[in-house]
Amino acid sequence: MEGFSDLLEEIRHQGGPLLWLMQKKQFMENVEKKPKRSPDQIKRDVLNSDRLRHVISKILEKPSDSKPDRIEVEAEAKKIIDEMAHDFDLKYVRLLGFILIKVFSSIYKHIFYNSDIMDNMSILKHYPTVLLPLHRSYMDFLLISIVCYHKNLQLPTIAAGQDFLSMSFISKMIRHCGGFFIRRSFGSDELYWAIFREYVQQHLSNCDRPLEFFIEGTRSRTSKSLQPKLGMLSTCAELFMRGHRCQDIYFVPISLTYERLLEETLYSNELLGIPKPKESVSGLVKARTILNQSYGSIFVNFSRPISLREILFLTNGPSPSNSSNLLNPSFIFELNKDQFKQIESFSYLILIRMLHNQIIQPISIICTCLLLRNRSKFNSKLEINLNTLVEQRVRVYWPVGAQANSSTTLVLENLKTHQNLFHLDPLIALRQSEDLFESASTYIALCSYKNQLVNFLVRASFVSISLVLSSIDDELNRNQAFNIYTFMTRVFSKEFIFRPGDEARDFDDSFKYVINTSLLVERDHGLEINLFNAKKFIFFIVLFEKMFKNYAKIYSVLARLIPPDQNKFIIEDDKSIVKEIQTRIFNEMKSGSIKNDVLFDFEVLSLSTIGNAVSVLSLIGAAETKNSLQMDY
Repeated sequence: MEGFSDLLEEIRHQGGPLLWLMQKKQFMENVEKKPKRSPDQIKRDVLNSDRLRHVISKILEKPSDSKPDRIEVEAEAKKIIDEMAHDFDLKYVRLLGFILIKVFSSIYKHIFYNSDIMDNMSILKHYPTVLLPLHRSYMDFLLISIVCYHKNLQLPTIAAGQDFLSMSFISKMIRHCGGFFIRRSFGSDELYWAIFREYVQQHLSNCDRPLEFFIEGTRSRTSKSLQPKLGMLSTCAELFMRGHRCQDIYFVPISLTYERLLEETLYSNELLGIPKPKESVSGLVKARTILNQSYGSIFVNFSRPISLREILFLTNGPSPSNSSNLLNPSFIFELNKDQFKQIESFSYLILIRMLHNQIIQPISIICTCLLLRNRSKFNSKLEINLNTLVEQRVRVYWPVGAQANSSTTLVLENLKTHQNLFHLDPLIALRQSEDLFESASTYIALCSYKNQLVNFLVRASFVSISLVLSSIDDELNRNQAFNIYTFMTRVFSKEFIFRPGDEARDFDDSFKYVINTSLLVERDHGLEINLFNAKKFIFFIVLFEKMFKNYAKIYSVLARLIPPDQNKFIIEDDKSIVKEIQTRIFNEMKSGSIKNDVLFDFEVLSLSTIGNAVSVLSLIGAAETKNSLQMDY
């Protein structure tokens, strides 16, 4: 594919994994870098920082029945930084890299990365840099580090969850490869917050190495993007906003697309209610069966670096300063409401950039075509107009030897990697089981691949639907359509990423698309559907039909759980409600008759779908939630 290189092929040309790893490396150094610091020196600098001394003094001044002394608080601080900090060592990077390349060569056909962008990363020599990958798999951060190593970019310091600390050997390897461990939630722990902020900001201000974290916080089990988590991002932005020796920070969104996910079955089971297995070495050993399977190709697409200074000041204009910060030392800094909104808006911009830079593989198109139908069997004809994808700026990887107009070859070749999901003879048929749970698990896996594509199409689809719904006396009403579109983006704000404040621009862009591509035509009396392009327009109309029906089904079940004397849904425990809704829908499906060739829409059983439908009710004022939803999957 133009602009992309195959990492595995390049390693083979260099003599294989061992010779590749033993090459002398000259990593791109940041010219602003302060004197080189060891991991232990970084920890000492954090413990001796003005910020931490200030917070410790505040803790000691607080009235308390069991007031700790300074030695105890400082000992706790040392314990926290020892648990958190990385211990980077290039020898371990080479060792892990050798193991990973051997594994990757066994299970992947290609690992593509966009060499055209990576060959022009000189801006990273001059400013602190943050790498922001989409989070779809445990493979994500490993792939980023390997590509950076290959291209002689400084290896990143990676924020990791504490889940891995239960695996002594694995956590040690992650530490030595630049990973540092943080809690999932800090709460009101002032000491932990201070150490975390200082540790992150020192890495940036000293330009020790690039920082890497996942803005979604955790892996998306559905291949839709999760809402951004702002803790790490605001900590990075704070360093720049307080104007303390930081002229700019560059953020690099990174999009990853997997032809087949290693966690495919695991994710489906989690979404159906089977708890995520605890990370352990024994679980890792059991997972060795993956070495006998093919997982196709991976695309790692680095976006052009984004300047925080440009986004916050040149695009949005400087936000009003928090006057209280002017009287405080630089390490005592509080973001005001306007600044926090700017960071939130920036987080959505990053996520949208990531999603739109994904390279779509044919399995996503195949699954989208299949799931638009209600049949479990289909022929090899692709029912999506491929020009539609080009018009929506979707970049599709067509494997060598399979042309876009040869759909039979294309479909059959790409489904070979997914024979766990499909039968390929004589017709292409979805693998279904008499066990409802197994069939649901397979279906939800298909939805994950479909979701990679529909992220691109959601705005055009919602605008098309809103225009049809705005029809009065067979005339389409643009103003009414915009109101409907805005409401739809609110209702489905947990399913897709819509940047707050961009509703009008998104609507206008998609409206221009349906006009410029002649899906609709403008007549003297108003807008009309172009009958010559009716099939293409209908595709956008029906693309999310099943999702709408799923939400309606979920709300009908939820309504039966609400006492009749309540005029507003009051959800005491939404986690329990989600589980109860899932159980009731599952039992209804189980008691119904299943025809062999009918494809049930099992996505309605997904905890993600139900959770999103329930949680959005409070956003649109239709419910009051007393216990915020935090699903464990």
